[in-house]
Amino acid sequence: MPGRRDSSKRGRSSKHARNVNEDRSEARRTNPPSQMTRRKKKSRQRCGCLGFDMSSGNGSMLIVMVAVLLGVYLALAPIPPPPEPDEGGKEVFEFAEESPTLCQMEVLATYPHDPEAFTQGLLVHNGRLFESTGLYGKSVIKEVEIETGETIESTSLDDAMFGEGLTIFEDTLYQLTWRNNAVLRYSLDLKQKDSHHLEGEGWGLTTVIGTEAEEEDFLLLTNGTSIITFLDPKTLAAKRHVEVYFIDPRKGKRWPVSYLNELEFVDGRLYANMWGSDKVVVIDIWSGRVTYMLDLSILAETKETKYSASRENVLNGIAFDSNDGSLYLTGKRWPHLYKVKLPTFDTCAPLTR
Repeated sequence: MPGRRDSSKRGRSSKHARNVNEDRSEARRTNPPSQMTRRKKKSRQRCGCLGFDMSSGNGSMLIVMVAVLLGVYLALAPIPPPPEPDEGGKEVFEFAEESPTLCQMEVLATYPHDPEAFTQGLLVHNGRLFESTGLYGKSVIKEVEIETGETIESTSLDDAMFGEGLTIFEDTLYQLTWRNNAVLRYSLDLKQKDSHHLEGEGWGLTTVIGTEAEEEDFLLLTNGTSIITFLDPKTLAAKRHVEVYFIDPRKGKRWPVSYLNELEFVDGRLYANMWGSDKVVVIDIWSGRVTYMLDLSILAETKETKYSASRENVLNGIAFDSNDGSLYLTGKRWPHLYKVKLPTFDTCAPLTR
């Protein structure tokens, strides 16, 4: 009759199934699965919710897709602000120190600047303006006429080198390189003297001349992080490290200040560009605390879309002129060099956000 099953066949089928299961159990005991087999099984279990078997081509494709999307995001995403602290997790350190004050700047003069110069370092010495530029195959160190922006003298770096920050010590110019692990030294006529090894990336460089209170001379180095390194100016050996931070006035929290770039040391204070920002931070080098921030949003290039929207053509370059106490500022591929008045810090306003 339709739907009726032969009981003898059912019995044979059940017995056969038991025999097969017993054979499989015996096989597992005598030939246990390899560690790789167990890993694949666990991988399939963990990734099953995504619909991908990581032991198959699908899993490899997923990894490739995630890597590509992450790379595109990192290339195009704007520089993120410091993250908010996790209220339910570990607290960021609390301090009773004051938050930095914000200083508005006054432009005294505007001069032409080479719009092709990828400025990485700027220096005024005895009224002479020196500039270090970057990019592979285009990096130079040069002397520039302030009023016209014309190059007086220049020396090109090797095509494999990427020029960075610039300073002077005992009438010798020091030029950083980005990832070449080298500091190049020149005479004032831009003839290269020698090259010194320097571990890690180079971004900004300036000089601290010892005083009666602090007899040692130092070079201060940045590498794009929140750390300033004190170097012996003759051996380039690292002497100490200081982390730069500021106090957030909203929460009274301490935040590290990253992307520190070009540097200038003036009257006991360190001035530093922050890569991608229209602000210059003023730092107490012994504690690392940011005490002031200079607002340079008044400069034309910080407002023009051609420059402000670019991740490359950013504000970079600070030079102090001791003859009249002014600062010279410019940026990467900026058509202007600005002479600004050194701020009177007692007139700066408290930073409220």
